Amino acid sequence: MVQVVEESLGEVRKTFRSRKTRSVAWRNNQLRALKQLINDNEDTVSKALYDDLGKHPTEAYRDEVGVVLKTADYALRNIDKWVAAKKSSLPLLFYPAKGEVQPEPLGVVLIFSSWNFPISLALDPLIGAISAGNTVIIKPSEQAPACSSFLAHYVPLYMDSKAIKIIEGGAEISELLLQQKWDKIFFTGSCRIGRIVMSAAAKHLTPVTLELGGKCPTILDSLSDPRDMKVAVKRIVGGKWGPCGGQVCIGIDYVLVEEKFASTLIELLLKFIKICFGENPKDAKRMARIVNRSHFERLRNLLSGPHVADSIVHGGSLDEENLFVEPTILLNPPLDAEIMTEEIFGPLLPIITLRNIQESIEFINSRPKPLAIYAFTKDEAFKRRILSETSSGSVVFNDVMVQFLCDELPFGGVGQSGFGRYHGKYSFDTFSHEKAVMQGSFFPEIEPRPFGRMETAAHRYRLRWISAYTSPKTKNKQENVRTHTVLAMAIMKGALSLKRVLPITKITVTNRRNPPGPFWLPTKKKPMADQATNKSLPYESASTQGVGKGKEEDGESKKSAGPPPPPEKPLAGDCCGSGCVRCVWDVYYEELEAYNKLYKTDESEVNSKPS
Repeated sequence: MVQVVEESLGEVRKTFRSRKTRSVAWRNNQLRALKQLINDNEDTVSKALYDDLGKHPTEAYRDEVGVVLKTADYALRNIDKWVAAKKSSLPLLFYPAKGEVQPEPLGVVLIFSSWNFPISLALDPLIGAISAGNTVIIKPSEQAPACSSFLAHYVPLYMDSKAIKIIEGGAEISELLLQQKWDKIFFTGSCRIGRIVMSAAAKHLTPVTLELGGKCPTILDSLSDPRDMKVAVKRIVGGKWGPCGGQVCIGIDYVLVEEKFASTLIELLLKFIKICFGENPKDAKRMARIVNRSHFERLRNLLSGPHVADSIVHGGSLDEENLFVEPTILLNPPLDAEIMTEEIFGPLLPIITLRNIQESIEFINSRPKPLAIYAFTKDEAFKRRILSETSSGSVVFNDVMVQFLCDELPFGGVGQSGFGRYHGKYSFDTFSHEKAVMQGSFFPEIEPRPFGRMETAAHRYRLRWISAYTSPKTKNKQENVRTHTVLAMAIMKGALSLKRVLPITKITVTNRRNPPGPFWLPTKKKPMADQATNKSLPYESASTQGVGKGKEEDGESKKSAGPPPPPEKPLAGDCCGSGCVRCVWDVYYEELEAYNKLYKTDESEVNSKPS
């Protein structure tokens, strides 16, 4: 078996490296092939589900066949939009750069499916992995052997066998698979096995999505209209005993209700159990059986706990030969009993009474975070409390389990109920990496950079100016800075060409803390004079010695010479070395500010940055 695992993994990894699966056409072809597989073999799927779990054909289509077809159709309609890069708006500071987010496949994916929905929980994640462009190996549950054999036989006949493989086996095969390196692991199952999967994935730093479970509560508030109460109880019956005989991770685990409504609730539960499953549910064959003898014994032990049997108000009969457990209702079983501390995962429904339904929030918060919370109420304030004061994978008001069928909503847990999400676009995201892409330009060169004279006053000034744009405190300030930024960007683009043909103009900066931006104006004035030598020099041939002398001369000579002249080129190490206009004037402003601080010269008499 080691050789089979290594060969299968090597083949799907080679297929992924060939970039074959990145094609949208390939993804669409595989999704259509999957639909064809289900449509051509619907009867075979129903028979396999009946052999493994005793599911009725109607239940098989509703929870398995229909779910896969719906999900595949949704992916086919949206895959072109999902794979397209999404543009991201960047701050004007980075203009003319462009940004986008590009989804890319993770690589080789391992999917562990569960036995309670052995078809949909294998193929639903597969649809997301294919849509994202991955190659996949699926490990079906050995506790549903007929469905596992169906997948192993038919999937290679319809789909790309070099990119999608089914590996059957028990715990030893699962252990071998977990020893390999994967790009993503998707697991659906119990918390105990989930911990094993997480430990194995940690060795290779493999990202994992865990769809676990938990004790999902249902809150039944007082409903003034009797018709609303009947609808609520009918949905509770359908959500508890309808899908897979209560063996569902998002099924109702227990009901919280006020004491005065408990008798009404039990009466309606019995009524709708008879309507849905008949007088004798075992003979009606409308309800799935327990998956195997091990789980049957687990449920028997839950009912045999101390004082638990005394709380049974309906049902409790067990058929070991046919692995069938009758729908069972318990009223106020001990809260420390195993039936109230462990996930039931069967057709047993405890009812817990409270003096006030508002206490249900505290009751839920005292236990691990559930996969879902169901609440039947018309009280908007109570709804807001449930949403704000509890934590769960999902919250559904006035219905049960419908969130699982909605591709527009994410499905996943939190805390011990799992982490990660899937369904619809969220499945695509789960099996994709969103890569940030930024396309910059060589001009203009934006300062500051993480080198050079970062601690100078000019750079600190520039950082304050940038901060004012990126996090404006008022609308007026934002518009003001945006206007000056547009002007600055436009000016910077033509700065190099303008300085070759235009003479220099002196500009007075009226407010150094909020400058109006640079202005490049033509003039007929004579070129600036070198104040150190009293010699007129054109801009293109100005000496840089003014900056050096300003650093070497003593205070008296500086004072007599006046403020330092603007240099043509910076000294070595003062900027990037390219002689760019912005770096030259950063050095000049540093010298000018040092002169002003030393001699307290009036700013109104100091020339600002010329063009």
